[in-house]
Amino acid sequence: MRYQKVREKIRDGDVLAFRGTRWWSWLIRFFTQSRISHVGFAIWIHDRLCVMEALEGRGIRIFPVSKCLEDGEWIDWYELHKPEDNKIDRDTLVATALSHWGKQYAPWWQFVRTWGRWTRRYLDKKGVPLDVDPDRFFCSEFVLTCLRMSGYLGDGFAANLSPAAASPGDIIELPCLHRMGKLEH
Repeated sequence: MRYQKVREKIRDGDVLAFRGTRWWSWLIRFFTQSRISHVGFAIWIHDRLCVMEALEGRGIRIFPVSKCLEDGEWIDWYELHKPEDNKIDRDTLVATALSHWGKQYAPWWQFVRTWGRWTRRYLDKKGVPLDVDPDRFFCSEFVLTCLRMSGYLGDGFAANLSPAAASPGDIIELPCLHRMGKLEH
């Protein structure tokens, strides 16, 4: 779907999913068994649609969606589906996301702790917490944390999913999201 035709329909708090082509994106998809490698929130800054995301090496930032598309990014738009039924307050969601703006990205150890098969099994048995630094996030942890803080409880797998264990692929499978389509420049 043409970005210029649908951008006005994208609302604060909708989720944008990315499938990067760089080695880090490939590693994320491989270890998480996800078809995407990154997620963030849509957020309007004045008249500009941006993505609010937790990004390796940059932390939690806000970046123009148009620039992502110009750079050749693959982006899918997921609309918050019936937020009132899912008890999601968009204003709280945006305020929560903005309260994390500028925080650092999760340490590399978080990735190993969460998705390293043997590491996770061993550390789970030892009782080591899954979240190695609750004040730092990777992308899917950031999105699910903000959704939870805005009222989303989920059901089924979503109700039991820990933000520190959520992959980008888990996020786009949440029942509160509805895939609208791929954005094209």
